[in-house]
Amino acid sequence: MKPDKRIREAQVIYQVGDAGNREPVAILPIANLDLHLTANLGFADDQWNAYCPELDLATAADSEESAIIDLTRLAVEYAAEYLTDFDVYVNSANRVQHLPYVLGIARYTLDLEDRESLERVRHLFAVERSWPE
Repeated sequence: MKPDKRIREAQVIYQVGDAGNREPVAILPIANLDLHLTANLGFADDQWNAYCPELDLATAADSEESAIIDLTRLAVEYAAEYLTDFDVYVNSANRVQHLPYVLGIARYTLDLEDRESLERVRHLFAVERSWPE
């Protein structure tokens, strides 16, 4: 049986304590977060560049839509990695603020093969056609 690769409506986040036991550190109502991601698009050097400032992710592709799809896949990969190495990321000063976005993505999927759920993650992105300076 394939494990479910989604986080349900409410999620308990655990951290491994000093004694090796799992300790709950947060219970979050993910559905109420209503988070959106930004896809800043720009065209340079014959490629479309996409940047997500909320997660500090960037990619480049031959078309606008390909860049957004790549950014979506990067966001899902990042969310999966973040939750796998939770202690490392949540204790990192420049990554801890990503947690609500990671949980928002994980609400839909952490599986890159689930096309329907990837499309839902894609819709979390608000597209802006201005590249930050």
